[in-house]
Amino acid sequence: MSRDIMVFKKELLFLKNKEYFNGYVSAEKANNFGLYSIIWKNLIPMDKELAENSPKYKQPISYIIIRDANSGNVFFYRRSNKKKNYEEVRLLGKEAGAVGGHAEIFDARDNNNPILRSAIRELYEEIGITATEKSIKFVGIINDDSDLVGKVHIGLVYSVIVPVGLVKVSSLEIDGGKFVSPDFIKEECKLPNGVENWTKILAKNDVF
Repeated sequence: MSRDIMVFKKELLFLKNKEYFNGYVSAEKANNFGLYSIIWKNLIPMDKELAENSPKYKQPISYIIIRDANSGNVFFYRRSNKKKNYEEVRLLGKEAGAVGGHAEIFDARDNNNPILRSAIRELYEEIGITATEKSIKFVGIINDDSDLVGKVHIGLVYSVIVPVGLVKVSSLEIDGGKFVSPDFIKEECKLPNGVENWTKILAKNDVF
């Protein structure tokens, strides 16, 4: 069943920053160029199936790194390999170092940031964490046009610090998960076909 999600015109992102970036930019650079505000202030609803086949638009995805308050380790998990549990078939069974999802039409209300609201919602729906806008930190942006998933999505990277005991996997989209060191994630990224591209990009840029 299709649904409306929030998207923006790809060309808007580069009105001020004409140099197209492919990879990762930090929050500092993203804010200096106004990229973060350009994205969330220009969102419009679109049918998800249509958006998946519309490369002139980007679907912003909240991509939230979850850190253990004591060790600084990162929640690392495998996405379900069952299509009935996880709708993005191109990422079935992939390992990831962040959770999140689409900004839905109901996240867009009161003129606030729908992507940040979707991040708060996704944290609760996927791993049972109740977060607030103050507890989530904007980290940077991933734009990766190297594969079919990346061509129509863009990652808004956030981080949140929580005690390990608060993480309770509550979504069938996640097949287990554990807190690991950033070095462990880097080693996993060296293995073929195991880790999704966005996590590889974050590891390469020492974001974890």
